Amino acid sequence: MKIRIKIKHLVLTVTALALFVPIFLFLIQPQLTIYMAERQMAKGEPAGKERILDLLDNGNIFSEQRFSLIREYMINDSTSLDYDVYVGTTSTYWSDVDQAKIKFSMEERLPYLLEYIETGPIDGYMESAAGEAANHYHFEGDWIKGDKVLQVALDRGNSTYFRSDLATKQIELAVRNGEYERALSYIEKFYKIVSEDDIYTNAVAVKAHAEILLINGEYQKALAIVEEALSDLYTKHEENHDIESRDNEESPVEKRLRDIKDRIKDGGYTFNTVSGKVFKNERGKSPFEGIGVFLREKNALHYSISFGPGEHYQAVTDKNGEYKFHNVPPGSYQLFFGFTFDQIDGYALSMPSNPWIEVEDGDVIAYDSIINPLIEIYHPVNSEEIIRDDIQFSWEPVEGAAYYSISVGREIEGGAISYHLKSGIKTPEFTVTKEELHYSQGGIQFTEESDWEEIDYNSVLGFADPSGRFFWNVQAHNEDGDLLTQSQGYRLGEDTFGNLPMFYLKNRELTEADKVLLKNKPEEALGMYKESFENNPDDLHSLLMISKIIGVESDVHNNSSKDLAIPYLEELARKAPSESIFSDILEYHYEKKDWHSYDMWYGEYQKIKGDILDEYIEGMRANALMKQGKYTEARTQFQRVMEQGYRHEQIGEWIALEIFLGTPLERVEALGKKYPEQGIYDTRIDWKRLVGNIIHEQVEYDDYNVELKKVMEWLVKEENKQIESWKTSTDKVELKRFVDELRK
Repeated sequence: MKIRIKIKHLVLTVTALALFVPIFLFLIQPQLTIYMAERQMAKGEPAGKERILDLLDNGNIFSEQRFSLIREYMINDSTSLDYDVYVGTTSTYWSDVDQAKIKFSMEERLPYLLEYIETGPIDGYMESAAGEAANHYHFEGDWIKGDKVLQVALDRGNSTYFRSDLATKQIELAVRNGEYERALSYIEKFYKIVSEDDIYTNAVAVKAHAEILLINGEYQKALAIVEEALSDLYTKHEENHDIESRDNEESPVEKRLRDIKDRIKDGGYTFNTVSGKVFKNERGKSPFEGIGVFLREKNALHYSISFGPGEHYQAVTDKNGEYKFHNVPPGSYQLFFGFTFDQIDGYALSMPSNPWIEVEDGDVIAYDSIINPLIEIYHPVNSEEIIRDDIQFSWEPVEGAAYYSISVGREIEGGAISYHLKSGIKTPEFTVTKEELHYSQGGIQFTEESDWEEIDYNSVLGFADPSGRFFWNVQAHNEDGDLLTQSQGYRLGEDTFGNLPMFYLKNRELTEADKVLLKNKPEEALGMYKESFENNPDDLHSLLMISKIIGVESDVHNNSSKDLAIPYLEELARKAPSESIFSDILEYHYEKKDWHSYDMWYGEYQKIKGDILDEYIEGMRANALMKQGKYTEARTQFQRVMEQGYRHEQIGEWIALEIFLGTPLERVEALGKKYPEQGIYDTRIDWKRLVGNIIHEQVEYDDYNVELKKVMEWLVKEENKQIESWKTSTDKVELKRFVDELRK
């Protein structure tokens, strides 16, 4: 059989193929390649990174697709971060391990950042790219290139928002490199860009301007522009009718301006350097090069870290492991560090027990930071099922460790919750009863179905759930309480992987009440637990669950059911005492001002407490003594807590007591300096400065000291009606400010 093809059909076929091939090569194939590259990147496959680079270098893609890829993978993405892990005392941030395999280096990213800055869309990504490139050049020692990059973006900016934000970055870059005259010229241009009515944006330039004036010794001029900016901000708040929110929620730039004003009035004009070293302990201590170091103020500790222009104080360790920050004003700071996975694999960062770096009138050499090998753990590990009533933890001894501490945790949907179990362990092993673990509540989980408002009672059962998978971590401390190393960390290589800290507690079976609770029926389960306890007073599990259910209901829903939980907690404390239970009981009687019960339970707590000071419980004790009128004992307790702790959360109350007792203000101010508040809250109160302001204010009034002592008496004795009445009539601004801070 013969097949005949007409010439015209053959010509049409060849023509169609001739048209399809370029269409395929220039339109369809690039789209398929983009699709495949994005899928591979999402899976963390290195081939995806190669495809992205090939598309950007050689691909026939549309301009918008090109800029879309640059936005997605080169600008401010997890695949473009300089470090994989950011570690500090208050928090740790990390990248996905698979994403780290496809991370683009700055050398790979820089050409595309510059391309986007010069020819890409004028948007927030252009601004981010300019900031990143400028920051890179700054750390390469060629900040002029960074300045030029910002100027290119600034010239392209077609809106006030982008131009003002880029101009701010340009000013800050000049200041960071000591180019103050250039920075002042940029500030002058900045004022021309930004409308006078935009007081918030102008305040950013005022802050930089004031800091330059302080560095140049022009203190009064700096004070004048700061006071004018604060006045404008206050007027704006007043126009917007948000004075009350302003007092409670100042913006970061407002806080910085107010801090500058207070420093000038206190005579704290100096700017200082903070320097330090980072070492790696690998068969001996050696300098660690290439580590990112960030110096962060108290009010910035809880924000995520980025190695970019948003971090005011950042550095990279040199070949000697050294870093240095310049032009640091007086204040309290903490160090955070950035590592790649390769740098931190198998190691943990040492941490001082008091992580605060106090900058005053002089340069500061910070504590050495050491990266030590992770602790190897022996038992329980690798999802072992424990059926014994006692659980023995064991691990390798750490050289230089004075004691160890253990925390335990449990896996929950979407994450994990951990809980401190025991400190002051002297040997590399520790045995705990199953009941002690069951008492360890940890955090409470909420149900997704209720929009995270209703309690998930699976989490209330906690370590008493035999189906739960649990984990643990051991930390080693020296005699000063500094953290040396721990078992929890990144173990990515075959030689660092080690045992997994997972285990199951199969040493009990669920009761019928437990099964009902796991169905999220707390009221029905509570009745069953109560019945079980009435029938068997030695049923500690039922006793514990009664107090847990009632207690979490009280804490979460803020109702009065805590009154119902306390008798059960007290009975539990008598039969199986633990520090966490005593903490709840003491807090309850303290808030009720039931001093007889409080003193009795504090005495019981003294019998079982460990060697490590609990600042919360002992600080509460100092306040309880003061509220009972036992002022001499309270003074002694306050001093003990301040000397042995580092948070100093009760320093304000101690200062008020000392003023009430007649201690000279200069000595009280010295207490505020010696024991600066370093609590767990976002806002740090500078009690030294507040007392200093009172000292300055008192010279303006003849009867100031009489009024001061009377107000302190009202505070100490909690005579709130008199305080409120006084606040409405007094003209003592700084004294009123002190009282407001103390009563927050």
